[in-house]
Amino acid sequence: MRWICCAIIVTGVLVSACGHFTTEPAAKLAVIDWNKARAAHGQYVALQQAETAVKFAVQFREEQLVLGKQQLSLVQKMRTLKEQGQASFVQAEVATKLAEREIVEREQFAGKQRQAEATAAQQVQAARAQVLSKYQLNIVNLRLRLENVTLEKTEKAALLQTLAATLAAQKKELDAVERQRQALVVQLLAPQRQQLAQNLHAYEQALGAQLLSGNKGRGGTPLTKGPEELANLLQAMDKQIEIKEQARDQVREQIDQDITAALAACTQGKGYSLVLKNVRKNLQATDVTTAVCAQISKLKN
Repeated sequence: MRWICCAIIVTGVLVSACGHFTTEPAAKLAVIDWNKARAAHGQYVALQQAETAVKFAVQFREEQLVLGKQQLSLVQKMRTLKEQGQASFVQAEVATKLAEREIVEREQFAGKQRQAEATAAQQVQAARAQVLSKYQLNIVNLRLRLENVTLEKTEKAALLQTLAATLAAQKKELDAVERQRQALVVQLLAPQRQQLAQNLHAYEQALGAQLLSGNKGRGGTPLTKGPEELANLLQAMDKQIEIKEQARDQVREQIDQDITAALAACTQGKGYSLVLKNVRKNLQATDVTTAVCAQISKLKN
């Protein structure tokens, strides 16, 4: 069993040069960019693929739930229409066929919508990353300073107020990026929405002409789909999501175990009192990321 690092790995901390610290002698610190270490691992591509698989499985499940509910609602409307005798048999049959056609059209539209969502997200990815990067240092500095047990109440209140204002400013800019993404989705889907409406209108006109000509088509599709079928479908999809999540977690845990072992090998016997995770600036510490990445390569080979 690999030796477990005795150093405490803490989640990402940045500290401002003007931060509040005690006057005790400075500890010997080491830092590691955990994300960079993950990226150096031989299984990192597999981890990214597993995360993408989980994301799209969850998204597809939600889309199928929406479509299923729409279908049940439409079918129930048709069933109620027939039961109450509010329309003739032919009219109900035409309405049923139109509802079925709309389901097909919307399922096709859902695929185009997923493509538009992915395209829009990619286009605003850089803007979103820029906003996060813009505020990251200040936010983490403020949170670290709030951990100082020697803070006066007035100092802590001022820091909390500054942190809240900073988070609000970040959220405002992220909301603007999200509105931009949504606008892009609407723009990308505008031709498809128009085509959907045209297809349904043309189909409705064709059915109306069929009714007027006396071709009433008594076949019809039985209204057999219901909540039980939808529940079974969602249950199967949930099982697939669970399997994908387990696969992702297994890869991620193996990568993190290897990083921990490599970190232990690189820091053992060097007198570090703390090893800090994902520290970037304003802290006097030894960056062991490169050494850990090299050690990971040795472990995987």
